Amino acid sequence: MESGARLIELYKKRHYDNLSRYFRRGLLAASGICCAVGIVVTAVTGQTAPMFLYVAALVCIALVLPLMHAGLISQDMACIIPALFFCFIYTPVNWFAFNGLLGFTPYLSLIIILGIVLLNLRKWQSVLLGSYIVVLLALMVCDLVRFVQSENSVLLINAAAGYTVTLGVVTIFLLLLMRRQDRMTYEVLDRCVTDELTGMLCRRALKLVTDLVEETYNTEKHDYTVLVMDVDKLKKLNAERGRDFGDGVLRDIAACIRSNIRSTDFAFRSGDDEFLIVLTDADPDRADAVIERLDKAVQEVLDASPATVSRCSVRRSECGGPAQVVQLADVRLAQSKREKKKSVRGI
Repeated sequence: MESGARLIELYKKRHYDNLSRYFRRGLLAASGICCAVGIVVTAVTGQTAPMFLYVAALVCIALVLPLMHAGLISQDMACIIPALFFCFIYTPVNWFAFNGLLGFTPYLSLIIILGIVLLNLRKWQSVLLGSYIVVLLALMVCDLVRFVQSENSVLLINAAAGYTVTLGVVTIFLLLLMRRQDRMTYEVLDRCVTDELTGMLCRRALKLVTDLVEETYNTEKHDYTVLVMDVDKLKKLNAERGRDFGDGVLRDIAACIRSNIRSTDFAFRSGDDEFLIVLTDADPDRADAVIERLDKAVQEVLDASPATVSRCSVRRSECGGPAQVVQLADVRLAQSKREKKKSVRGI
């Protein structure tokens, strides 16, 4: 997977999962409130069986919320348990208790389908949604078989046809809408973290990657290396040979970097003429091997070009914090460029 795609998935996981967590808790709390209202209504009207269903649902929700908050069960599982209850216990009992197709349960099932789609249960969503639709269709067929000879048979057949169409349209529409939203989210995030000219990650994404590798460094003690490369006198080259030439140099170097780093590394265009590479989980020997391979590849790419590159590297273990890594890299890069100028003057 490309570093940009991995970064987008990481961003979605960290930010959208936080939003999803609050949404799921709110949905569970709202379901609990609805169950409490249902208990009161069914108790007043003397409907014992539905009242016990609401009590069981409320107990289920009251159990999973603190377990999820304590981290004993995952968010997905905390949502799946009540969803299983509403899909495969609450719906069939209510269906037979309140006139099936001619009652309110078909409308309630559409709300449950909406909840399943919005909960975004990943791999469980398709299984749960498909199983629930099969149950609903089975309940509808059961109604048709039981009451096909009754005086309400015409009304029942019309209700079954309308419900089938509504069920299919609503489900397909919701799934397409969620898929479209995911695609749009990916496209927007891709443009936010990707440099248009080189296709590399842009500086905006550096903080997210730094947080990621820093977390690994603190928890697993895996060192990482920051490599900075700078195209010497790019402005002068642009002035002498045109901006297209300078853009071509940047694209060639970017392609060279992408083809010579590992899939676990991250490469950025961190400035107009500057590239930054984060070599993750790299001990000194491994990092030096990657850097040496990059040096040779870049020299081959620029062999017939007047462009040259300065570079430096810093290991995380050399610094007290992640901010100091980039600062030290900038200092070493400036020193490297000064030494290169002195050597050219000496010649």
